[in-house]
Amino acid sequence: MTDELKRPALIVVDMQNGFIDENGSMCKAGFDVSPLKGIVKNVVRLVKTARSHEIPVIYTKQTFRKDYVDGGKVIERWPSLKETGGLIEGSWDAQIINELSPLDGDYIIIKRRFSAFYNTDLEILLRNLGTQTLIVIGVTTRVCVESTVRDAQFRDFSVVVVSDCTSAYDKNLHEASLRNIEFAFGNVVSMNEALSSMKNLKW
Repeated sequence: MTDELKRPALIVVDMQNGFIDENGSMCKAGFDVSPLKGIVKNVVRLVKTARSHEIPVIYTKQTFRKDYVDGGKVIERWPSLKETGGLIEGSWDAQIINELSPLDGDYIIIKRRFSAFYNTDLEILLRNLGTQTLIVIGVTTRVCVESTVRDAQFRDFSVVVVSDCTSAYDKNLHEASLRNIEFAFGNVVSMNEALSSMKNLKW
């Protein structure tokens, strides 16, 4: 995979309390968050390794205004978010989990829709960083991860998705999404493969 890591950036998708914590809005809405909690240690390890090799770390956060006027079809499709007060900007629910708190030098992209590219400055940031390859991790595989991956490929970025650093509430749908990504939008690798490529990276 080393050849594919040309000018990489690590995209950490929506590792927020609302999606992952037992007290978060998704758990309150009836979703089993345990598959998402299960990848936290792997994600932490990959983020630390990326920093140690001077790979830019870019977090995304799904947030909404307090009145959800910016929610559109997302809230229409998922009314439980509004019912539980989920992902309101500035709230605990919208914060990135403590284990992955961004450091100085990391970047944060606020998004209102599933793709991290839609109406955000992510592409501007990546172009100015000289990024050619996106290593994408986070949650959930079948929604925000895959949406971001598709949009990245449409913009001619090379994409690598780390299978055991992504997750969804449904294992079967997680695996189906990875197969779809592998088929058309990017390469799917394990955490160990990603770590090895990072360590062998030559700028």
